[in-house]
Amino acid sequence: MKKRDTWIIEWTGVDPSRDATVAYPSRAEAVDIAAEFIREAAEYWLEALEWDSENKAPGMLKEILRDLDERKVDDAIMGWLEYQEEFDPDDRMAIGPSGSVSDSPYDFPALKN
Repeated sequence: MKKRDTWIIEWTGVDPSRDATVAYPSRAEAVDIAAEFIREAAEYWLEALEWDSENKAPGMLKEILRDLDERKVDDAIMGWLEYQEEFDPDDRMAIGPSGSVSDSPYDFPALKN
């Protein structure tokens, strides 16, 4: 495993005993794990909370789920990071290559084609 290939996800939440920093051998593996977390969290928050008609969070969460369904995983991750930034959910993540982990959507590197 080369250092530049290692991707990190930092998980944080209200229960510090569940906080973790996990290294993945590739961007693809880290992105897959992040997508699973995001799907679970987005579905949970859509169902768990009562949203008023002026709140834009449900629309953001639905768009994130739509991106995942359409396999636009980078867009879904960026959407989740934007959601975290605006609504500060209980469970959060930061993601990036080793040495560049961030919870900012502006720092998340796009896929290189």
